[in-house]
Amino acid sequence: MLHIRHWNIIWTLVVFSLFEPASAALPKHNPVPGGVAVVALNIPSTEKPSAKFGNREVLVINKNAQWFALVGLSCDILPGNYIVSAHDPQLEPIILDFAVHPLPPAVVNGGKQSSAARNQVYQVPEQIDNLDLINPAINERYIVSSKSDNATSADYSFSSIVESYYLVPYGKIIHKGKLKTHNYVSFLGKPELSVYSPSTAIVLNVSNSDSSGFTVQLDHGNGIISILGHLKTVLVEAGQLLDQGELVGITRRMDDIKGSKLDWGVSLNGSLINPLQFTSAP
Repeated sequence: MLHIRHWNIIWTLVVFSLFEPASAALPKHNPVPGGVAVVALNIPSTEKPSAKFGNREVLVINKNAQWFALVGLSCDILPGNYIVSAHDPQLEPIILDFAVHPLPPAVVNGGKQSSAARNQVYQVPEQIDNLDLINPAINERYIVSSKSDNATSADYSFSSIVESYYLVPYGKIIHKGKLKTHNYVSFLGKPELSVYSPSTAIVLNVSNSDSSGFTVQLDHGNGIISILGHLKTVLVEAGQLLDQGELVGITRRMDDIKGSKLDWGVSLNGSLINPLQFTSAP
């Protein structure tokens, strides 16, 4: 069985390499907390350069014969000016700057988010005030980088992963009277919600714990990893290739909300960004 599974993983990677696009897609430049900064490196070399944001290496991809760095911006990053350093073996290091802008303040009416603004500070409604919004499954051990930037032809167009009754957004939220960082999205709904893959992916890992149920990691390629937590049943296994919208699992019942919860985190090069960055509708 292990021998067969090993070859399944190898075959999956071969399939992805066959369909690797000559010129990768670029996400939207959205330099805000939880967003992505797309920085043009202005390096003419045909050899792929490297780039760093601080001490952390970030993804570099080619689009129309130009090199770009994709910098994932964490929820806690402060607005201001930042730099990316680009390195080419044949050139001197290049320093490039970009600005991170603040998010507009949220407009909350009856616990619902205004469609005109993204959330920066969000007041959690009283009916779910007892809900635990700190998921131990989405922590440092799940903040990973894709091992291959050509694992899939990422199009940065995620589909809905669940039908939910309520959404607790990514960002700064007020919970039990305290300001907290909620660096993932929580979907609250009926018991046993079906959970779907937001985009083409390879299943990186499936784990289980008493506090978080099953957690699934999906590699979408181009440095993007989805982390899906609080599953009761998982219908996929490591190494499996998933299509967009393919069923991943079923959520478990949460006694404190008389329903179920799904936590969705997205890591880009080691930073947990807003999953809705790539999703047109929740």
